[in-house]
Amino acid sequence: MIPSDNVQYLDKNFWEKRYTNNDNNHVTREWLGDYSLFCDYFRQNVSKSLSILILGCGNSLLSEQLFQDGYENIHNIDISSTVIKTMSEHCDKCKQMKWSTMDCRRLDFIDETFDVVIEKATLDVFLVQEKSSWNISNEALQSLRPIGHEIYRVLRKNSGQFFSITFSAPHFRHPLFGKMFDNNLKIKNIEQLGNEFHFFLYHLTNDPSIRESVSCFQYEPPIQIDIKNDGQVVDDDDDDDENFLNGIKL
Repeated sequence: MIPSDNVQYLDKNFWEKRYTNNDNNHVTREWLGDYSLFCDYFRQNVSKSLSILILGCGNSLLSEQLFQDGYENIHNIDISSTVIKTMSEHCDKCKQMKWSTMDCRRLDFIDETFDVVIEKATLDVFLVQEKSSWNISNEALQSLRPIGHEIYRVLRKNSGQFFSITFSAPHFRHPLFGKMFDNNLKIKNIEQLGNEFHFFLYHLTNDPSIRESVSCFQYEPPIQIDIKNDGQVVDDDDDDDENFLNGIKL
């Protein structure tokens, strides 16, 4: 089920309908890559006994694959009650795993409940209407900041870890994380994954002893230009609200 407009990705009813129709008869669907692409890194940094929260689990196999790898203390949440029911039944052999219908902007957990929080393409849903990855709108930030606050709140202090998996490149995601978490979480490492289509695993922590990864380079937005009929180039870098993909006008 493909939306007629990307804004539908922000609509809970769209996801309920999509999951009710089993996403074209597929019980599970993997956004980006699966666990096998980053399992080695995850094993090196997360011990099997730690508690894990997966935000916006959808019908991904991630939690099932984590469970099969020995991570049994997992709590999955999603805004869709339909997919929570479907996936809890699909993973009925993973007895210790928990499932809850919940909005990631308002988590029903007490402070410092989890050692690890994982999201895979969940944050990207809140950016589907953005015209420019360089300049995130206030509207999007108003949705993302509560998520950042909730992630930080439910993580164990001084040892909590957050893993974010997305297509978004470091020069876009690094400043966004700074705004989401008020710089309370630091990027420990960035792993580039995939072959033909690259995506990224961001590893953040609230451990005060960790220094920000040197991989987080800050790039300036491209200069927008106008090319007049006579071939003269005129700088046009003042219009920050314009879609940067349309910055060159012929």
